[in-house]
Amino acid sequence: MSPVPTVSSLRNIWDRVAELQAMINNPEISSEQKINIQTAIDLYYKSGQPIPRVCIQGGKVICLQDLDFSRPFWMEGYGQQLSAHTVIPAAEISST
Repeated sequence: MSPVPTVSSLRNIWDRVAELQAMINNPEISSEQKINIQTAIDLYYKSGQPIPRVCIQGGKVICLQDLDFSRPFWMEGYGQQLSAHTVIPAAEISST
């Protein structure tokens, strides 16, 4: 059975959802990352309480071991924001 959320935690949840929604509305955020953020929002709406630590990639909750660091990802519930907004191209070694 889930614990009953307090008024304070509910306010924090909806404040967090508002922050995430603002990120989705930001044109600088990639489409792939927006899908991850929307998944986090959906988790808040579904649970109605703080969500556990989750790693989201490709719009799905995944295990940390399955994280592909070459693609955008989103981590929620860690007390700080963890995400990758851009893909960093592989470095090429010069032959000179």
